[in-house]
Amino acid sequence: QANAEIKTHKSNISAKFSFLIRVTPSNETVQTTLIPKYSELVAALQLVEDNISLLSLTGIDEGNITYFRNVAETIRSKINQVNLSLERGDYFTANSLLNEAELLLNELSEAIKNVKTPEKPFDLLLVSVVAFVIIIVIFLMYLLVPQRKKKVA
Repeated sequence: QANAEIKTHKSNISAKFSFLIRVTPSNETVQTTLIPKYSELVAALQLVEDNISLLSLTGIDEGNITYFRNVAETIRSKINQVNLSLERGDYFTANSLLNEAELLLNELSEAIKNVKTPEKPFDLLLVSVVAFVIIIVIFLMYLLVPQRKKKVA
């Protein structure tokens, strides 16, 4: 007979792995998603740039206009990089850049929507001219409208 002693020991063993999976879009995805999204972003950016030009004419703070133009230029640069990536067949990079450009474009559109145009000061001259014209029209109507004759009973 053997006398054996049994003991329990606790031990923790763990393994940690880190890896990156890079999924590239298929040719079908490129044709049905990336290229149409690219075209939409180009058109949307053109619309935003037109809005920025219009805003600059309304007297918006020049600092805001400069910021808007800088962001639009960054978006334009990303869109140009997307075009180059699509031509090279680097669809993963193209997709990443498209997502970045779309996010920036949405933020820029929201910022443009929230900008306040400066209020014009009360124009006393305009109000005076309008009031004068109204008074003249009323006076002319008084002179030109025939008066009713009173009937004597």
